[in-house]
Amino acid sequence: MKVSHSVWRQAQNSPKVYRNQSAIENGHYNTEFMLSHEHIKAAALMQIAKNKSITFDEAAKTCFIDGISIQNTTNLSMEDMRQFFGESIQNAINASKKSLPSFLSIDDGGHVILISILPTTKPNEVSILYNNSIPTGETGKHFASTLVNYLKQSGINVRDNKYINISQDQQLDNCCGLSVASNIENIVCNFAIGKNINTLKQHLFNPANHEEKELYYQNFGYSFFRALNNDHSNQVENLHSPINSYNISEHVLEELIRKYRPRLKDITTNLKNDKIIADLYTESKSKLTTLNIYSCEASKDTQIPNLNGKTNLTYSRIGEQNSNSLIMVQTKDNEIYFDEGAKNKFTGLVFVDRLNSKTGQLLESKDVIIYKNGKVIDFFEGNQGVSRLGQLHKFQAINVGQNINHLYTGLTATSSYIQPKNLQRNTESLMAK
Repeated sequence: MKVSHSVWRQAQNSPKVYRNQSAIENGHYNTEFMLSHEHIKAAALMQIAKNKSITFDEAAKTCFIDGISIQNTTNLSMEDMRQFFGESIQNAINASKKSLPSFLSIDDGGHVILISILPTTKPNEVSILYNNSIPTGETGKHFASTLVNYLKQSGINVRDNKYINISQDQQLDNCCGLSVASNIENIVCNFAIGKNINTLKQHLFNPANHEEKELYYQNFGYSFFRALNNDHSNQVENLHSPINSYNISEHVLEELIRKYRPRLKDITTNLKNDKIIADLYTESKSKLTTLNIYSCEASKDTQIPNLNGKTNLTYSRIGEQNSNSLIMVQTKDNEIYFDEGAKNKFTGLVFVDRLNSKTGQLLESKDVIIYKNGKVIDFFEGNQGVSRLGQLHKFQAINVGQNINHLYTGLTATSSYIQPKNLQRNTESLMAK
């Protein structure tokens, strides 16, 4: 069995009840539930796979993750470190010698923190990071201090001869395990040997308030346990996004839109839209950054018309929890709808695959929706098959006679949603700044 399959199976077999609190209650993630070390590892790798657009198996090869319990300890001797945790530490060091980041989730029986062991540009040297979702907490600090001395005694240099504390307030109820998994994901996806490790903190989840924490952890937890509970024989291999992630600057996107809009609006070439849209999509992938899609619930501010009578609705959020995100819903008939609420400030370009109405298969042909500050300002329709957009007629009626300079000034983000061929929604891809 592959290591990745073993990780996933161990997470599935790990208890889904913590101190009488179930992971999922009434169809929602329960923030009073605390992840096991097995859950943390699987959740982190799942997020890495989504973020880096790779398979779960490939994500398992990007880092080393292990869990350690230090319950009922207030200090650790060198001998304790060697006897009880020596194997895990050695595996982490071996990974660092292969230029891979290593992570130890440390629990004291009621709280979990993260210790990262990161390779540097110097052979036989590592950096040690300490991350606690409760910045004032002391959990695991004695372990981190002893680890520094243990490594030095073992002939491994520790940069600055101490651990670096990058803790920030991420705690909500018992979501410390999700915090650890999230931090592992963000460090793996933003770490590079030689890069100033102090900059890693800016990439970690940094909620502004309680509401942001609650929304983030409920979405993350629900997404993870839904994947865990709805597993199929090939589920692990399919936990990935097919689009690579890239950076973008405002002027690059403006140039991209200026280049393709006149061609797509030329009535003499409208039968060639699929080819032009395909070129736009290909160039977008080479210049734009990927946004993930997260499971979510419709909020009171979400306004999606024409859903009366439709059942089995699946709500998702395109992008992170900030102003540049977009709520969408998919029906059981695979129609796609987008939020029209006043608080929607999404700016971006959304690709949606069209459908072969006879076979039910998705096509390469795509519809393209351009948003600016939450408003649809332009729409390009593919040629083949039928559209899956529930708001198609609204999009078709968009006034396209506006001045290009006015429309695209300040347009800085692009997104892409690609539906899987079996018509089952998964966490696929969006491109944005």
